[in-house]
Amino acid sequence: MLDFNPRPSMAERINTLVDAALIAEREATPPRTYLGASRLGHACERALQFEFAGAPKDGGADFS
Repeated sequence: MLDFNPRPSMAERINTLVDAALIAEREATPPRTYLGASRLGHACERALQFEFAGAPKDGGADFS
């Protein structure tokens, strides 16, 4: 008998769990109040300013 009901694959289920764990970890980490030395070499000065000012990120720009 053929089963035509789609089910998420094992990889999709694992990716969903990993994504949820990464999001929870990022939300639990307090934001930095400084720019680290490694960020000073970033090519886009506007991105550094947004990061330093704590500007909110665009909605929907997280994991696909």
